Amino acid sequence: MKTYNSTNLNRENRHPMDGKTGIRPTPKGEVMQHTITLQTDSFKGQLAVARYPNFIIDRTYFDAYEECIFEGEINNPEPMLVLSFALKGDVDNSFHSEDLHSVLRADETALTLVMSDSKNSRKHLMPQQTEAGHVFTTLKYIKQLAERFPDELSNISSLFDKTGQNHILQESRKPTPLIANNIQNLMLPTYLGNNSESFMEEQFLNSLSLMTASKNINDVKWNNVLTNEFRSKMYDALYLLQRDFRKPVSLRQLAIAVGTNECYLKAGFRHEFHQSIFAYLFEYRMQMAIRYLRETQKSIEQISMLVGYEYAAHFITAFKRRFRITPLEFRIREKKR
Repeated sequence: MKTYNSTNLNRENRHPMDGKTGIRPTPKGEVMQHTITLQTDSFKGQLAVARYPNFIIDRTYFDAYEECIFEGEINNPEPMLVLSFALKGDVDNSFHSEDLHSVLRADETALTLVMSDSKNSRKHLMPQQTEAGHVFTTLKYIKQLAERFPDELSNISSLFDKTGQNHILQESRKPTPLIANNIQNLMLPTYLGNNSESFMEEQFLNSLSLMTASKNINDVKWNNVLTNEFRSKMYDALYLLQRDFRKPVSLRQLAIAVGTNECYLKAGFRHEFHQSIFAYLFEYRMQMAIRYLRETQKSIEQISMLVGYEYAAHFITAFKRRFRITPLEFRIREKKR
């Protein structure tokens, strides 16, 4: 059986995290994306990586022609939490070290705590197509999230009880529909343009909360909470989102502005308006884009900037996801009416 090691591949074929000494931060609010193509005698594949200030999301695709081993290493001395999910095929999730081995079937997820300095990857590839993803983050960041969202991550402190050793926190299992939806959203790194970091953080937070069986803030008896004063705060938040939709403030800043905390802001907004803050923001931006396409002669590039997307390609992808046609196709169709 052939064995391939990422360190022996051409430089452009290595995993983007190989040889790194930690999760490299990016400027606040910025996302770095790149895709690498792999080609060997035994398989072809692709690695897509989106790097945020506090976590990294990768998506891997392998099409193996024969049984083989693909080895890699992530030299990251920080303790890491890894959320893994299989999108297609049977995925070897022996991603970290020899004592952590599991196989994820299609649509299964797992949580793993990796304490060792070197995170070894040893994927046993079989003749099939597989697709999977991982979210890497440090325990330092998880601790910060637990302090910010104690209601949603009340059980997260258990992650620190077994420090000093690698262990699987959650064996592979089928996710609930809510977790599956959050994971699908994690595959959309530019979905909300300049607000993508906050959107991704919420999806990751929600996944952790549900997977660790923490108390869900949405289970609150809202009849006892939704006073006229609190509902007024939700409408204040709605107004601020509409006013600043091109460059909205963070959830923390929005919560402070209306006089509540992040947990109650997110859950209260969803209860009052039947959608999340980010779903509302996305829909509002798309409706504003429709208005600009119909009522102005501005270019697609100009409209993308006006609705909060730095790159026109990201705007076009988001627009097509929402309406199933590109902005240009929509404009042409409207002119024919």
